[in-house]
Amino acid sequence: MKLYLPKSQGGTLKRKKVKKHPAAPKHPMSAYLFFVGEYRKKLKEAYPEKGFTEIARMLGEEWKKLDPVTKQVAPSPYSLPLTHLHTLPLSLAQSHGH
Repeated sequence: MKLYLPKSQGGTLKRKKVKKHPAAPKHPMSAYLFFVGEYRKKLKEAYPEKGFTEIARMLGEEWKKLDPVTKQVAPSPYSLPLTHLHTLPLSLAQSHGH
């Protein structure tokens, strides 16, 4: 373990960035991202002249209009099975002490 040195004594406050393993699991998608993934294509087909920003604004407005019950019906990241967490490559599991 390194000793802390104040900046006045030549120490740095920056920490080295820890590189993640490329096979490490990603964060689950939120209900909003599922909604956007489904409806962006439909809006783009309906309004081909609209740009990315306008489509994103329209998606945000549609999301706000949805009632909370409908939003809960959208796939939740916590309701999806996390089976990929149990199938980590052996090298990744060993490097993280699992």
